[in-house]
Amino acid sequence: MRKGATGEYIKGCFRPVRVLLLFLIIATLAVLFKELWKRHEPAKKPVQPALDLGCLYTVQPPQGAQAWQLISFTIRPTPEEKCNVNARNAIRNKGAGGSNFRLQAFGSQEMVTGRVTHIGDDIYNATLRLTFADEYIILVILTYVNNDSLEYRYHTKAVLQHVQNSPFDLPVTSGPEPPGYTRYCTQEESGIAPGRWVECGSIPGIERCGQWQLDPVYDFDQIHGFHWLPYFCQLHHYSSDEIKKCFAKQGWSEVVFTGDSHMRYRTYHWVTRLHGSCHGCTKTHIKMVFEKIPRIEWVFDARGTRWPLTFPNISMPHEVYVHPRTRRSMFSKGLPSTVFGGKLFLMNFGHWVLRESTKTSFMADKIRAFTQAIQAMNRSEGGTKRFLWVNTVSLPWREDRAMIEWLENPSPARVAQLNSLTDRAIMDSGVQIIDAFQISNSRIGATHDQTHFAKRMERGDCGGVVENAISNVIANALCNYDAW
Repeated sequence: MRKGATGEYIKGCFRPVRVLLLFLIIATLAVLFKELWKRHEPAKKPVQPALDLGCLYTVQPPQGAQAWQLISFTIRPTPEEKCNVNARNAIRNKGAGGSNFRLQAFGSQEMVTGRVTHIGDDIYNATLRLTFADEYIILVILTYVNNDSLEYRYHTKAVLQHVQNSPFDLPVTSGPEPPGYTRYCTQEESGIAPGRWVECGSIPGIERCGQWQLDPVYDFDQIHGFHWLPYFCQLHHYSSDEIKKCFAKQGWSEVVFTGDSHMRYRTYHWVTRLHGSCHGCTKTHIKMVFEKIPRIEWVFDARGTRWPLTFPNISMPHEVYVHPRTRRSMFSKGLPSTVFGGKLFLMNFGHWVLRESTKTSFMADKIRAFTQAIQAMNRSEGGTKRFLWVNTVSLPWREDRAMIEWLENPSPARVAQLNSLTDRAIMDSGVQIIDAFQISNSRIGATHDQTHFAKRMERGDCGGVVENAISNVIANALCNYDAW
């Protein structure tokens, strides 16, 4: 072997040793820095187990139940010896009557959400109406204590625990059917008639479901074959052609939707129904126009400010903006001039306001200004106009970052409180109400993204089982001028 070649061979042998030495130095430094970093980390509090707050209350199951009859039972405070001390201390001295409950009944052919009201001394009355002779499972879930459902400017984690004796089985026997429950709802009844979700085809004399009710792609909660049905009248399942004929007959050649993203998705659904597809439905924050017949326009007005700002001499309350993410410029200008050509208006606001304020006086002042703007719009040029208020939908509880930092989904109790204010004021002004809350609250899990009940499908349509039901109620409220 030549001398030069030998030297190169020796150098080559040292290269792996250098690499190994460098690796050991890096590993040693990494261990040292890791130990130093741990010394400066803040001490983490141990995770405390969740309190069993459900034991605070006990439901007294009813002894007997008859189909079609109102069922009533009580939820009472559990005796102290039967509930742990820590849970009892969580609501001590906080005042009675500040708890919220969710009451649900599931049968083989029906899903019902009941009502729970405080009647005094921290005792609550629960009521629901079941219409089949069947075996039901009843769930009574404690959602909030201490009036935490108000969530004023901060997020409060929901309890979501069964009270004692929940769930329980409830056998329901046959009962007398109310007269006339298979008749069609009037326009006025359609929007607000109390109802529930019923299996398609399970009640003789009730219309069979159509495509919008039976297509499983819309069932985001994986519960198939159910439709929304009022207790004491029925809804016609409108086809898209029937809606077009109705709108043409009424002269509604231009339709305007105003509100937040829920109303935007509602617009997409109506574009699907009236224009055949929604391939052009792309997300926008301000305005969208669909130039077919009827012409459809959506305008962003998530806080209900743009309607009053459109008309002079309407006073508005000072807007409360708590979160820095709120883009105030989006709410500080009037409606575009194109909406003055509208013949039919569907309106809503709610969730954005609830993220930042729960003051009753503020809500009342906002809705007063909004109703004055509706009246001013009705007096404007362009002939008679029709207005519908679609109240704020119920949304599921969430614990993700958007919920904690931005109150993305206000609690159902907060939404119900808002709707009790807005619905009364809107009805007093002569505008018809669509109770979207009760339809959505009974299938609160049927969102596609934990917030919206409609979804743009790859095949070009937009819908969802809850949104489809809300829109069919709207069609009945607008078009039930003839007997079917």
